[in-house]
Amino acid sequence: MNKKLIIALSCVAVLAVAFGIWMLVDREAYIAVFRPNWSRDFVSIAVLPIRR
Repeated sequence: MNKKLIIALSCVAVLAVAFGIWMLVDREAYIAVFRPNWSRDFVSIAVLPIRR
């Protein structure tokens, strides 16, 4: 495998783990990111222009 690819994948893995730990530690951040209202708004913004 390519050395740059391995470095990029390891960086992504480290970021994903750090994000996961942060979400476990900080409940308010977790709620803010995975709030149902936010995702519903995002879906409506993404879907409504396509429907018209």
